[in-house]
Amino acid sequence: MAENLTPEEDAVLRRLHWFEQFGAELSPARQFVKASIRERDKRTDIREPDEAAPVDGAVEDQVLV
Repeated sequence: MAENLTPEEDAVLRRLHWFEQFGAELSPARQFVKASIRERDKRTDIREPDEAAPVDGAVEDQVLV
């Protein structure tokens, strides 16, 4: 069974998805981050970003290591 996303991972997924929705092309590293989080996400749809979500790059950096 897939482990739940942390709130930080959920926030990163939502922001990256939002950027793509508005035409941004993600770098290969960011595409990998999004895909690695998304494969563990149990939701059908990705929600819009929450304005209160953390915005530091800590989760993105951890996933890439």
